[in-house]
Amino acid sequence: MQYPFGLFLLLILPVVSSWMEMPFSIQRCRYGNETCLVESLNGYIKTFAKGIPKTYFRPFNKLPGPNFPLFNDSSNLPIGLTLNLKNLTLNGLENSTVLSVKGFERDPTQKKILIEVKIPRLECVAQFDFETKLLLFRASGNGSLNVDLQNFHLNIFFKVFVEFRQGKRYLRVYDMDFQVNFDRCILWLDNLYEWNTDLTIAVNRVMNEHWLEFWNELESRVLPYFSRMGVDRLSRFFYYFSYDEMFLNDQ
Repeated sequence: MQYPFGLFLLLILPVVSSWMEMPFSIQRCRYGNETCLVESLNGYIKTFAKGIPKTYFRPFNKLPGPNFPLFNDSSNLPIGLTLNLKNLTLNGLENSTVLSVKGFERDPTQKKILIEVKIPRLECVAQFDFETKLLLFRASGNGSLNVDLQNFHLNIFFKVFVEFRQGKRYLRVYDMDFQVNFDRCILWLDNLYEWNTDLTIAVNRVMNEHWLEFWNELESRVLPYFSRMGVDRLSRFFYYFSYDEMFLNDQ
């Protein structure tokens, strides 16, 4: 599957202001030096996970996400579900480890850039409200959602083109896709049916017994909303930081 979204890029590409230079504490590498790039990105994760006071480097150990409708069936059919998520937060990104990096050559347009990363546990927490109908049965409510993705593995691929501003090279991203795998997904919707705790427990039990089927259904619904967030942060980073200033001069 292809998605215009790179979750790991939410980690390494915080919002910055245009007058900032690359922080001196970030290890610079020579173009295409894959070993150095892996060390540099892992050093960044360790150093900046909780942000830097009095700078524009925002923390990513608790990363806020967008509000969006997970299901939005407002048809006149006898069966339907509307489920909205809000106040969403991603936890666990600070424990990411970059496994490999390819690309970032002197000419970055030569080939796709690849970043491979693993996260022991990626947790998503949010508030939800819902309305459901099943023939004559109607129900609504609100509560909290927790999704625990264990041993999360992510491959990110993207291409770039170069634009020049004030004699410097800046990157623009296009053609982004990624592959995602994990060992287990644990879901829990708390207070799903406020008036019937046993029914809430039973529904959650069914979801977790069939978590793979639920994830296959949710994947295409969730990722597009995060894609806009990821592309926006990536675009801001490359807009403010010159590509040449990210690397050592190898001439």
